[in-house]
Amino acid sequence: MDIRYAIEKDREQIISLWDYCFEDQKEFVDYYFENVYDEKNTLVVEEENEV
Repeated sequence: MDIRYAIEKDREQIISLWDYCFEDQKEFVDYYFENVYDEKNTLVVEEENEV
């Protein structure tokens, strides 16, 4: 298990987890990940190449 800051390649997995956890509309998720989300402020746990 590795705890680290997110990198660009994690983005799709993070979005997938977001969709699993929250029932937000696609437009909001798109907005959030284009305008608010910042890898430098996101910690991830990676295990076997999965976030």
